[in-house]
Amino acid sequence: MGPVHAGIIEPGHFRFQCFGERVFHLEIQLGYQHRGVEHLLQTVPMKRLPIIGETISGDTSIGHGLCMAQGIESLADLEVDEGSKVVRTLALELERIANHIGDLGALSLDVAFSPPAAYFGRIRGEYLNLSQILGGNRFGRGLIRPGGVTKVMGEEQRQLIQEKMTELTPEVEHVNDLIFSTPSVRGRFDHTGTVSRENAEKIGLVGYAGRACGLPYDARVKFPTECYGDLPGNSNNKTDGDVASRARSAEKRSCTPFIWSIRCLPAAKRRTAIRPKKQSWPRTPLW
Repeated sequence: MGPVHAGIIEPGHFRFQCFGERVFHLEIQLGYQHRGVEHLLQTVPMKRLPIIGETISGDTSIGHGLCMAQGIESLADLEVDEGSKVVRTLALELERIANHIGDLGALSLDVAFSPPAAYFGRIRGEYLNLSQILGGNRFGRGLIRPGGVTKVMGEEQRQLIQEKMTELTPEVEHVNDLIFSTPSVRGRFDHTGTVSRENAEKIGLVGYAGRACGLPYDARVKFPTECYGDLPGNSNNKTDGDVASRARSAEKRSCTPFIWSIRCLPAAKRRTAIRPKKQSWPRTPLW
């Protein structure tokens, strides 16, 4: 596939060794989009760090931007207000759901079942639009900054997001049922690309890929940050380690019932300015 192939993912060269539909080996060559991000983070002015952080990966702007903000907040010993934590958590979940829905559509397209791909493409756009309502950008850029958030969520935004989530949830479930009730899809998902629990533990699989292999691990539960300590974990009943299990796990993740937060949440404050701490230097020479 190639010579260099990419969609949203990083460009790469993919060489398959297969017989019919059986893939025996896959060689992946990456690095075609090396941008020297680590060097940039070391050399640019501090004000540009959040901008570079949230553009490391275009479809994970909230995830990377949040990590950057939390790192700086930790160094500055700064506690973010509860309202800002709510907005951050909501933004991260919207981004996560949009990506999972995009993956489910891509999986159906990979097995030549195009209707769900079109449906999920439209639904993914709806979730990106919710990010636009929340923070002013469909990919969440510019929302999270060290010290809090740049946008506060008003009552009108809460109501609109809640109503849209209520409307989209049955649509996602309907398209999921269409995928998993189609014999040609199940024939290519079931017992395909199987990873055993033993191998999953060896290579450290996490997320829905790990849970699809039977690993009861959810980073949101193990390392609860922002408002994740108040959210239930995510389990997966189908643990065969195949494509179907991973898709089922992603399906459950895409239907996360986090409308819990919209009605009675504290309002976010404007972000707190971060200033260097005053250092108490010794009066005597250090040599």
